[in-house]
Amino acid sequence: MIRNFLTNGIVMLIICLSVTACVQTASSPVAIMSPVETQESGLYPASTTPAQSLTATSTDIATLEIVEQIIEQPPLPTIVTGQGTITPSCTNRAEFVKNLTISDRTALGPEQTFAKVWRLKNVGTCTWTTAYSIAFYNGDVMGDTLMAFLPQTVHPGEALDLRLDLISPALPSLYTGFWLLKDEIGQQFGVGPQADQPLVVAIIVTEDKPITDKSEKGEGETGCT
Repeated sequence: MIRNFLTNGIVMLIICLSVTACVQTASSPVAIMSPVETQESGLYPASTTPAQSLTATSTDIATLEIVEQIIEQPPLPTIVTGQGTITPSCTNRAEFVKNLTISDRTALGPEQTFAKVWRLKNVGTCTWTTAYSIAFYNGDVMGDTLMAFLPQTVHPGEALDLRLDLISPALPSLYTGFWLLKDEIGQQFGVGPQADQPLVVAIIVTEDKPITDKSEKGEGETGCT
């Protein structure tokens, strides 16, 4: 009888010990793996969390849309500027050939009409059109004419006979007028090495009988300063 009691007691003790172990296992806290441990375990990278990898914020969506627009937008065309891409402007330059009428210091009577004619050559690279003109620059005014348009187009290398209709002043004296050419936008140019010397009208008004000038350019005349 005593043996049966001991046997039953041992069985009950084993059962109690088993039940206690189960309760402790059930009530023990669950270990939470750190980001480093989860990275090592291969569940997800340490730099993200499951919530971040599955949820996109409104800021993320807006940023993505901007990036997509930038990628889809074609690049603006490149405008190349510089000396190599700019067409250089042409050069206006005239050469005095000779006086066809009224050589320098021709004597004329008071208030006498006369025609001053130069022969000029286009030695520049611009074409002189009928929008070009000759205009009074400085010196003595002779009559009402202060400007005259070119009568024809003159290409580089070609010559032009340029005429001014003038009137001598009323008082006896030496009179000198200076004239320059102008292009269609009003840029002045002349003759000489730098194309900056004006054409000249030089007459002497005398009380004596005027001298009719029938000669062309004489020796030493230049038609310019």
